[in-house]
Amino acid sequence: MKPVLRLLLFGNLWIALGAALITAQTCWLIERPGAAMAWFVFFSTASGYTFHRLMRFNRWSLRLQSTRVNWLLRSRKVLTVWFAFTSVMASVWAVSIFPFEFLVALLPLVLITAAYVVPVIPARGEWLALRDVPGAKLWVIAFTWATVTVALPLWYFKPEIGVAAMFLMIIERSCWIAALTIPFDVRDVSFDDARQKTLPQTRGVGGALRVSFGLMGAFAVMVSLLFLLNEYSFFTWLAILASAAVGIVMIYKSKSVTNEFYHAFWIDGLIILQPALVFLSLG
Repeated sequence: MKPVLRLLLFGNLWIALGAALITAQTCWLIERPGAAMAWFVFFSTASGYTFHRLMRFNRWSLRLQSTRVNWLLRSRKVLTVWFAFTSVMASVWAVSIFPFEFLVALLPLVLITAAYVVPVIPARGEWLALRDVPGAKLWVIAFTWATVTVALPLWYFKPEIGVAAMFLMIIERSCWIAALTIPFDVRDVSFDDARQKTLPQTRGVGGALRVSFGLMGAFAVMVSLLFLLNEYSFFTWLAILASAAVGIVMIYKSKSVTNEFYHAFWIDGLIILQPALVFLSLG
């Protein structure tokens, strides 16, 4: 894998771009300008994911050897600088653009991001991070992404939106993110801590992927309901369903692919594909 591609994927630029674009997608769908919110989410996501990587270095070096982990271990100084830069940019962006009440609403998300990898939860004589709480990892990720990329833009730009539409959009995004996260749990099943009780650990690889397909089905139902409520146009509905169809194919293929590039580029790339298709549908 070329150095630039490693930096893009393992340095969290790709996933941050996906988060920014899918936030912009929410803004486009409610006909609000999304650039400022998208840039904030880009820097925040890059900062949060890099923080997670830095906090888990010792675990990785002891439990796993891979292209991704070896690159991360060699690039610790670069990642530390990148974390500092993106944290400052996210903070400056937030303070200079958003009102005080919006900043207050961000604090719980900052705490969740930290607690995801920092042991703060007491459990039977030890301390656990959120990702290590049995069964919590997948749903913490889905909840956080849905809150950042849907709930916050809706609250900030369109607080008058109906409760039903807001609820459906949040559930839709949660299902999408959870469905795309499960293949990563499948990939990591051999070295994830057993106490995490991820779906592949409790249901097996086949069972976990069936849950992923089910979530994609629920996602399609939510999208269709939003279309029926006139929140999405016909072409936007088709565009989002097309991204789901591609997602199902990619998830199915993931069960036989162990290449880190496939997950880091193609699976995460689905988060970029959907906004791209939605943008074209709005043209």
